Amino acid sequence: MGLIRWGITGLLALVIALVATAWFLPASLAFRLIEPSLTLPTDIKVALPRGSLRAGHVLVKFRGFPPSRVSWQLQWPSFSLGTMTFFQTMSIVGPGHQITGSSGSYRAKKF
Repeated sequence: MGLIRWGITGLLALVIALVATAWFLPASLAFRLIEPSLTLPTDIKVALPRGSLRAGHVLVKFRGFPPSRVSWQLQWPSFSLGTMTFFQTMSIVGPGHQITGSSGSYRAKKF
């Protein structure tokens, strides 16, 4: 019985460590990992990812226009009555424009 308890504790610690690593993963490292699989148009250049997957920003340049700063912020999921909710805020700011938006994703699961 003690061995099973230690195994479950170790597995729970591993899951917590993996979630924390993904949550605080630097945006620059994440961008380097996914960059080879991205297929962006040749007119769009992405540079200087900063922050983490949870909250960060990146500079995006389109053709000869001044660069825009794309920022994002994810909130920790909330759980209530069998529903998991994710919220995200994103903004695009540059010379002459400012766009801000939020979205929420809801997942319902019956118990």
